Amino acid sequence: QRRALHAARRHDGRREHAAALLRHALRRGSPRRRHTADPAFQTTIGSNYLALQYIVGTSILIMLYHFLFKKSISKKLTLLFILLIGLLAGALLYAPGKSPIISLFLTVVIMTIASLKIDYQKILIKRKILNYAIFMLVIGTILLSTVGWMFVLRLQAMLTPGYYGQVERVENTKIAIDLFLSHPIIGAGIGSFSEYAAKFEGIERMKYPHNVPLEIASELGFIGLLFFTLILVFAFKQLIYLTKKYRSTPYYHLPNVVLALLVFTFLTSLTGGNINNPLLFVWIGAAFIIEPIIKKCLEKDNPLVQPYA
Repeated sequence: QRRALHAARRHDGRREHAAALLRHALRRGSPRRRHTADPAFQTTIGSNYLALQYIVGTSILIMLYHFLFKKSISKKLTLLFILLIGLLAGALLYAPGKSPIISLFLTVVIMTIASLKIDYQKILIKRKILNYAIFMLVIGTILLSTVGWMFVLRLQAMLTPGYYGQVERVENTKIAIDLFLSHPIIGAGIGSFSEYAAKFEGIERMKYPHNVPLEIASELGFIGLLFFTLILVFAFKQLIYLTKKYRSTPYYHLPNVVLALLVFTFLTSLTGGNINNPLLFVWIGAAFIIEPIIKKCLEKDNPLVQPYA
């Protein structure tokens, strides 16, 4: 009974602590809250925590595909892989951003579904891919129930009516749509959204609409949005084509990795960040230079290439 009472008190204490953090987040996020001298969020590489999460998410996907396509893995490497994935996933969950976390989860789901094959009305999937998908799900569930409570609290705060993050995003989305409707052909001009962004007294002004396609539409109009859509569609089409063309080669993993990274960065661009984030355009460009690299690697007389095992 004493143990049960002690456990119940400890559980209630955790709930009170979490509720206090949520109330504090809501007070800080309220557009009515006046500016105070609270220190800004800082990381070891500066204050851009979203960039940190993008890099961590990219690292997780690269490691996942490296081990997924490797034919033989030693027990030491397997243990190291599990530890590193756990550490990176924990860092991703503990950082303030929400979009990279959700985008990474959706990328794993999308790429797993994309690996399915339908043969004679049967759905087939490689056991290794299924095992890795289940592994990521288990790791994510464990971390979410331990260090992931910060992510849950932030998500609850974002969905709370009147929270600054929600109010600001809705207002800047309306402004971006109005700019596009006012200047539908060529937009209001490159970098012009920052001049029209919503202002709230005592709150840091966000000078982007948290959506890259929407930002392009407002600043570059239909022409810019059409050009962006075309290069994005052609990049996805090229990568899907390369995954099929080089399926039987040792370099089949390259277009798959770039495809996963492009999916991840595109999903993050829909709910966070701005057009200045270079990662999305890096993987768009990589989609068109992968094939010459693979062809060069397949040359038998290329001394720089080692067999992939």
